[in-house]
Amino acid sequence: MMDVYRPAKKSGRFPLILISILVIVLVSCSTEADARFEGAISLQVQGNHLQAVDEFTKVIGEDAEYAPAYLERGRSYIQLAQYGLAIADFTEYLDRSPDDSRGYIGRGEASLLVGNLVDALSDADKAVEVDAGASRAFGLRGRVFEEQGDLKRAVGDFTESVRLAPDVAETYLYRGETLMLLDDYQAALDDFDRALELEPENVSAMVSRSGSLLAQKDYLEASKVLEAAVEVDVSRPDAWRILGIAYLRMGQPTRAIDALSRAIERSPTDVDQYVQRGNAFLSMGQFPNALNDFGVVIALDDASVQGYYGRGLVFLAMGQFTNAIADFDSAIERAPGHAGGLSNRGVAYLRLGQRVGDLSMFEHAVSDFSTVLAADPSNADALANRGSASISLGNYAAAIRDLGLAISLDPMDPVAYFNRGLAYFAQGNFDSAAVDYSQALRFAPDLVGVYESRAKLFAELGRDEAAQADMEKVVELGGDGTVLQAEIDHIRQQRSDS
Repeated sequence: MMDVYRPAKKSGRFPLILISILVIVLVSCSTEADARFEGAISLQVQGNHLQAVDEFTKVIGEDAEYAPAYLERGRSYIQLAQYGLAIADFTEYLDRSPDDSRGYIGRGEASLLVGNLVDALSDADKAVEVDAGASRAFGLRGRVFEEQGDLKRAVGDFTESVRLAPDVAETYLYRGETLMLLDDYQAALDDFDRALELEPENVSAMVSRSGSLLAQKDYLEASKVLEAAVEVDVSRPDAWRILGIAYLRMGQPTRAIDALSRAIERSPTDVDQYVQRGNAFLSMGQFPNALNDFGVVIALDDASVQGYYGRGLVFLAMGQFTNAIADFDSAIERAPGHAGGLSNRGVAYLRLGQRVGDLSMFEHAVSDFSTVLAADPSNADALANRGSASISLGNYAAAIRDLGLAISLDPMDPVAYFNRGLAYFAQGNFDSAAVDYSQALRFAPDLVGVYESRAKLFAELGRDEAAQADMEKVVELGGDGTVLQAEIDHIRQQRSDS
């Protein structure tokens, strides 16, 4: 196994090649400190880092200049997440061995893990300076560059690390994750595949590979990869969470809920898992469960935009428009300009206005949709919804303009045709209204409301047989033919009186 640089928090493995080298060098030594050091190394290899630290400490107590003990105790401290102590030990080691890249790599690793990127980069640079052939030095520096957002330089260092040590799975994993951030998903997949060739049961590589597949909308393959991952390590909450997301995007909410519930069992404070399960419950119409999950998100993190936004969507689906508006308000307050929050708050205002007949609700809706369109002029849904709100305000010309733009962006949207037909009808432009109603029915032949509106339009035009045919279609689809018949009779009477 190669001497790798993957952090303890991700791999949990220790760079065995350095240990084995030290054992080979020291096995012939006969001092008590050497023997104790050898025993500490054995404990370290077994993953018993607490006892290893105790033994390394005894070695140092016997011989304060025993440099390798500081190096190895620092490495065990990293495994124990005691990064400050690790930094101190690597510093002691470097005081005694200033030209050994391993000391700089270890200290840089610990600095990176506590978020001290300046010191981490300084040590990585020094490691490269003293040993240009140290693959781990380039790997460490690549990780620092990635954390700093300097992704291209990160890829460059990971590539050099691969060149120097082509059989280290972690290097491909890091480079693949960086390539994903650069949206180079195919290159990332190639790296994850190479990592899995080297370590077929590397769950981190499986999880990362699935993320790249999800980004490319290959949900089925992503789910297969993740199913294999949880077979290897059933305890990984990230694998269960992403598997749930894959199922949800495949339109399998029941399986998504099961996977996400397993993720929550293993990591009960990860808010994203509740967000995704809430979305799955919402898609199934299980509103109480969805409300509960988004409520947990808010309880865990009151700053969560997704918690308020998701709960707002549930209230909107339940027809609780006032509650929905309040939650969308909270989401927008936490993320000004949140397009989903603004769009759906606009829909809630629109629906509430239609329910209570309050024109101010339509004005709020127009304002929200206008804000969305200022940032995204090609948002067909916002155009269509603003057009609908404008109809309710009697701004028919504005409605026709917005709905026309929406149709040009989505020429198969039946609701946009229907609403534009309503606007034309309100203007008295019956011919254009008839064309739009017919287009709406072409794309959605079961829309009862369109048949109702077209029947009344045909009655206005004196096309009684066509009006009667549409009325019969309304009844066939489950609509209220009695009320519609009365309205048609009234129109006919008005036409006769005139």
